[in-house]
Amino acid sequence: MANFEMNKREQLQLTQCSDESQLEIGKTYPFLGIITEVFSRSGGQTFIKINDNITARVYPKSLEDDVETLREHAFETAIFNCRVVRKDPNILVECESIIFGEHPAYHA
Repeated sequence: MANFEMNKREQLQLTQCSDESQLEIGKTYPFLGIITEVFSRSGGQTFIKINDNITARVYPKSLEDDVETLREHAFETAIFNCRVVRKDPNILVECESIIFGEHPAYHA
């Protein structure tokens, strides 16, 4: 396991993604959160809501399979690597990658 240190600003960005005053348009940030909504639009665009307050545009390779995968991972903690597109009136980001934790399993 890699050992690394994050400066105070990186920690703020990772843990408090709803604080839009710290975000700069065009920059990429890691957000810690959960998918709270998945919705598709015509033209193959897929959007997700992160923590109910950030709208993220995602680009799945296979629309049907990947949208279903996103729905399966809803409400699981993940790290979202996103570029900020807009801050007002709501935060809009383009999601470059999503890293999910270990899939919860039930053990008898």
